[in-house]
Amino acid sequence: MRGNNGSRYDEAFKREAVRLVFAGGKSVPAIAKDLGVSDNSLYLWKRAYEKEPDSTGMTPLEKENQFLKKELAEALMERDILKKAVAIFSTPRK
Repeated sequence: MRGNNGSRYDEAFKREAVRLVFAGGKSVPAIAKDLGVSDNSLYLWKRAYEKEPDSTGMTPLEKENQFLKKELAEALMERDILKKAVAIFSTPRK
């Protein structure tokens, strides 16, 4: 019987763990293993904190959305540049 009523980890630890999840780079199970917590606990903390704004006033989901929009815009620009390059190099020379 554990009997710790969920108070084993302090608020700062939980928030930092969730920040690592949203920072990307590793999966939730990998982060949980590194921190010595269960996957389920980390998923619960993530769900609890994902709607809270940080110091920038944005939730982690809004930040991720902003990042993904930026990545998409860059990928589209690169694609357009490559299309133009292909068109230039595929035209027959006189």
